[in-house]
Amino acid sequence: AESSSRRRTRRPRLWRFGTSSPLKGTMLLLGVLLWLQLWRFVVPFAPPVRWPSPAPPTRLGATTTTLAEELLSLKEDSQSLASLVEEKFEAIDQEVLVSLTKAEDAEAAHAAMATIKDATDARMSKAKARLETVLDAGELLEMDRRLTKLFKEGVVDAAFLVVLNANAAEAAKDATDEAAVQRARVFEHLYTRAQEEWEKRLPDQAKGVLHRLARTTDPAIRRNILVHYLAPKTEIVVPGKDPVPLDEPSPPLLASADLARAIADAVNAIRQLDMDGDMVRASIEDMRSLAKEARLVLLDSAPEADVRQFEQDLSATWPMH
Repeated sequence: AESSSRRRTRRPRLWRFGTSSPLKGTMLLLGVLLWLQLWRFVVPFAPPVRWPSPAPPTRLGATTTTLAEELLSLKEDSQSLASLVEEKFEAIDQEVLVSLTKAEDAEAAHAAMATIKDATDARMSKAKARLETVLDAGELLEMDRRLTKLFKEGVVDAAFLVVLNANAAEAAKDATDEAAVQRARVFEHLYTRAQEEWEKRLPDQAKGVLHRLARTTDPAIRRNILVHYLAPKTEIVVPGKDPVPLDEPSPPLLASADLARAIADAVNAIRQLDMDGDMVRASIEDMRSLAKEARLVLLDSAPEADVRQFEQDLSATWPMH
């Protein structure tokens, strides 16, 4: 059974970049680095085996120009350059990389990009190895246990989720016979479980809820999630017994203003991405549909003032009617 499970899941892929020149593969590197940096804010509105749409980057310390200049200044000191890349890896975003490609000192830019590429490859290699430890369990419940253990140990990063998603997408594409279908289901399950664990650990509850909503394709389930978080609680549900009504409704688990902020942040970030125009428009329209669904839940359960405030909070993003 164990050997057949391993055959079904297959060894994870590891994406590698062209090694002839770091500058030659800049666009691919830009995309991967963006994923490694932004996955904590991901807001996919698609089945779990498809690529999600990132949301806003966070800066750690130096500004874009200063960080790019720091990287360029260390071309003669490879050890210090590698240390700086490790220290500031989360802050190396698209703007930093574009600044490097436009630098007048081509040699310094080449050294910086090569070092960034090595750091990215190292993260992806570690992610592949960690995914292999999960798949080597052979049995689905044990895979779940190992995956949860990785999260508890704090070793799951964006690279792990990128590698897992890539393998899930490949497995879904290759699902042409029974064994391949089973393999695709295993990867889809692991990817969904990884997203659930990731959402639990997001420091911003609104972003976690938005992430969960955006990866849920069933409108009825999305509504249930919205009601759970946005509607005041009027009763306590006891398993096997009738609900117990509350004397006073308890406040919603998530303030509608926080959800509005998370949606607006996601839309603003998507608009800033250098992506295909149709993809950007589709992602924004998905967020708009989700906001309209949230508004309908608020109309049924929240005071009119809260509904109007929700509309006002998102009015700068797009009209809600």
